[in-house]
Amino acid sequence: MRRTAGPDRNRVREHLVGLFDLFDPADDRGAAARRNLASALL
Repeated sequence: MRRTAGPDRNRVREHLVGLFDLFDPADDRGAAARRNLASALL
């Protein structure tokens, strides 16, 4: 995420957000991944 910009960055973000559907919302791995993505988007 940090190495991309513009449309590429958005495409990667959308893909990663879609992968979160694979995790149970209560799964700590999914929560950690969401936090990491949010941090990378700053």
